[in-house]
Amino acid sequence: MRRDLRLRDNSDFQRVRRVGKSVANTWLVLVQAPNPQGRSRYGFTVSKKLGGAVQRNKLKRRLREHLRLHLQASRLRPGVDVVVIARSAARGADYQTLSRALDDLLARAKLLKRNEE
Repeated sequence: MRRDLRLRDNSDFQRVRRVGKSVANTWLVLVQAPNPQGRSRYGFTVSKKLGGAVQRNKLKRRLREHLRLHLQASRLRPGVDVVVIARSAARGADYQTLSRALDDLLARAKLLKRNEE
């Protein structure tokens, strides 16, 4: 994922968690907050409780790749900062399960564009 599309600063993550609205399912939590930049930025959080660095990074890579495919196809609405938080159930989930879980949250948060747009 391109650098300008990522949340990197701790203050940005904290702002999104503080003022954002969240939706959740068994595997993930998605928190979104508007940003004034006109483009969306995305960040991923995986707790150390979910495993070692290898497992955490693998989980983040899977989530990042699925989101990248949506961005490449221009399916996501602009102008929001999004933080995706992995829950403990995500530790054993495969790529397809995580993809469906993330799609579910994006749809419920109304971040996916409609087909006619």
